Amino acid sequence: MELHPTRELGFTLTFSKSYSWAASSYSDRAELLTSLHHLCKETLSVMPKTSINFASLYNVPQEKEVAQKSSSSAGTTVSTEDEEYMVTLVGNDFSDIDGLYLRLSSRLTRLESNNVKGLIESEGPTSNLLAKMSATEGQIKGLNDMLLGYGSRLKSMRQMLEHIESKNNRLEVMFTNQKSLLSELQNLVASVYLSGRDKEALEKGDLGNPALLPKIAASAAQLTSVINASLSSDSSKMDAVRGEIERSQRMQAEFSRRLATFLTDHISKLESQYLQQEQRPAKGKSGLTFTGSTFVVALQPYADLLKWLRPASEEQHHSIVQQYVKSAAHMYHKDVKHFFEQLVELIVKEPKEYRDRMEAVLFSSSSSKLRIGSLPSPAKPLYSVVEVPQGKYRADSAFSLAMRSVMAAARSEHDFCCATFGWSVDADGEVISAALHELFEGAPAYLENLVEVLVKADPFYLFAALLDIAQYESSPCGFVVSTCNRLHQLCKIHVSRFMDSQVDQIQATQIAVRAYGVVPHIVRFLAFVDYVEGSGAERASERVAPNDLQGALDALDAVIDPAYHKLVGGIFMWLNGLRDLEKENRRKKKSVYVLRIENYHFFIETMGPKCNKVRCLEPHVQEARTQLDDNLQSFCQFLIRAKFRKLVEFFDDVSALLQSGLPPQEVPFQVAHSKQACLHVVGKFRASRVERALGQVHKSLRRNVSSDSPDIILPLIWRHIKDTLIPQLNNIENLLQQCYGGAVSLPLRPKQVEAVFYGLCAT
Repeated sequence: MELHPTRELGFTLTFSKSYSWAASSYSDRAELLTSLHHLCKETLSVMPKTSINFASLYNVPQEKEVAQKSSSSAGTTVSTEDEEYMVTLVGNDFSDIDGLYLRLSSRLTRLESNNVKGLIESEGPTSNLLAKMSATEGQIKGLNDMLLGYGSRLKSMRQMLEHIESKNNRLEVMFTNQKSLLSELQNLVASVYLSGRDKEALEKGDLGNPALLPKIAASAAQLTSVINASLSSDSSKMDAVRGEIERSQRMQAEFSRRLATFLTDHISKLESQYLQQEQRPAKGKSGLTFTGSTFVVALQPYADLLKWLRPASEEQHHSIVQQYVKSAAHMYHKDVKHFFEQLVELIVKEPKEYRDRMEAVLFSSSSSKLRIGSLPSPAKPLYSVVEVPQGKYRADSAFSLAMRSVMAAARSEHDFCCATFGWSVDADGEVISAALHELFEGAPAYLENLVEVLVKADPFYLFAALLDIAQYESSPCGFVVSTCNRLHQLCKIHVSRFMDSQVDQIQATQIAVRAYGVVPHIVRFLAFVDYVEGSGAERASERVAPNDLQGALDALDAVIDPAYHKLVGGIFMWLNGLRDLEKENRRKKKSVYVLRIENYHFFIETMGPKCNKVRCLEPHVQEARTQLDDNLQSFCQFLIRAKFRKLVEFFDDVSALLQSGLPPQEVPFQVAHSKQACLHVVGKFRASRVERALGQVHKSLRRNVSSDSPDIILPLIWRHIKDTLIPQLNNIENLLQQCYGGAVSLPLRPKQVEAVFYGLCAT
């Protein structure tokens, strides 16, 4: 027997024939199943045990329905749990299938009868219900009509509300637009209309009252903002707006003229008062000072108005500037003239002690001898011997004071013009520079005259002046920079002329070269370097701020280094020019060699240690070493040839023959270089003659070397003669062995000659 589900509450029992039935509810289905269970139990009790495959007899509500549907869709059979459940419903006492069928049919018949009976019994309540429904149908219709009326009224109310809302929206938009328009009109009025207080300040404000100037300046600024107000295209087309802006422009022009007239008259009155008072530079705590312009204090309160006036009326602003420059120039010219006249009168002259010591560092063509011991001490600069009375100045101190005073006044005027007239260095640099050149027209010329005073008093003051100038060369003020460049070039020209004159003095010097020693030019150059370096560093530390010290020294070196080059070149040229004396006789030629060797050696020993600080001297020291080596080599060859001429010339010719390609064995067959000629030349190189010749050389050197450094120069030359002669003798021995096969040899071997050198040096 199989059971197949057909629909939600139905199933099909299949035996030899099929039977289908659908329950009207779950309770009916449960009752049917219960009947089947009892029927099966009764039947199976009298039948043998038979395996029955129960299909899904019914679908369990809710969770069991879902599980059975999913199982059916997956194509699976009823689970063991469902089969056991059906057994409990039907029972297990089936013994005959036909009996089971009859029992089921009977049970189904009873169920159907019960259903019909239930329907009949329920007919009375149903009729009552239908009667009540008919009775209430009229009420429901009336209620429906009432609801329809309410719906119509609600619809009309909604339309009215929508109309009101639309009207409110339009009113809100109008209110917002009117509010924006009012705000814009208020801004427009504030932008283009000047307040009565500002108008009164501009038209009737007292420009001579310093207390009212800030208020007048604020009103002028407000007037400018009214004229330059940023307006929309529609606002700018309004007649009222255009008229108000035109009235503001007329007020600006009138106030500009009033301000320009007042300041021009004010500046003229200040100039008249100053000229009547006969003001002059006065002495302050640090000495003579420069008063400068009195307009700074008088015009400072008008700075804001002058800045306003420049964009408002360039013409009126320019007229005030012209009047200021003209009036201030009269005052400055008067001050500057009296300042420099009085300053020159206060310059003291250098005493005789200073001029005497100055001779030690100035080159001269006179033949007076200057010894090394008379050099001035670098730690005590020459200017330190000048005692300056109270209220007086040395020439270099006067120049320094003048530079400080003029540059400070120029920088003050530069700052005042920029702050008062609204000028900027980048945009108005040329205008500022032109104004300052007119204000201080005579100052550069007076400073140049002071430079001439420096040159006459002491040319070395020029280096101090260069330090003073270097402090202001990086100023943002164009007038200061141009004046410093002008003075710097003038000082460089004077330094160059001074060095040229010193070189001319060096070249014109004539001395008796024999046993002269270190020439005055070398000694003076050493003093010159010590003075310039020592006093330059000391003056730089006195005059220049620590942060600017290195820059000032570098600027000074840019002028001093060419001076060193020029002087050293002149000295070396003079020493090398002494070759003309070599042509006169052998004795002077020997003295010239010794003079050069002694002076070049002294230059190397004294200037070499200074190269660490004075870098520009290093190439000159190297040149001196080269000159020393060349002169030593030439002098040694000169002495050797003077004493051993035939020996040296004979073997020089032999070397020349070999270099020309002649075989060594062919040399003895030459007439001038035969074996007999070689024996004649070599035979004179005997010990007695060699000792006598070298002794004469040593004695001559002792006579020609000066007393300045005999313990240094004499051993130096003697050692170099030995180092030159011994290799030549070794070369001669090689030539004798190579060309004459050992048949001829030197009577005195090189080792023996070297012993002679040591013996003479010991004596």
